[in-house]
Amino acid sequence: MAKRKSKKIVGDLMNPDKNLSERQIYKLNKEFYENYYTDYFATKLYVLGSMFSNTDSFLKVINDNDIEVGVFKVESSNINGEKDDCYRTGYLSVTWTR
Repeated sequence: MAKRKSKKIVGDLMNPDKNLSERQIYKLNKEFYENYYTDYFATKLYVLGSMFSNTDSFLKVINDNDIEVGVFKVESSNINGEKDDCYRTGYLSVTWTR
């Protein structure tokens, strides 16, 4: 039976910061976030906020309409559009966005 690699070794192999100095990591982060789409988080929080403040209207939109953008498609029949689920999803998403 083959011996499994320890999690530490596997984690090191998958770590994108491996062999980078703190200065290099700082520089990469600075370059990435300097040109980051600044309206992204504001728009995301606005949409998520509508899940809380206009839950009934939000649910009507997602329950009555399929979403299709290019190859991405979500059918409204696959969405569990209930008020509690909408609130929970919005809360978790806002928490992850902070």
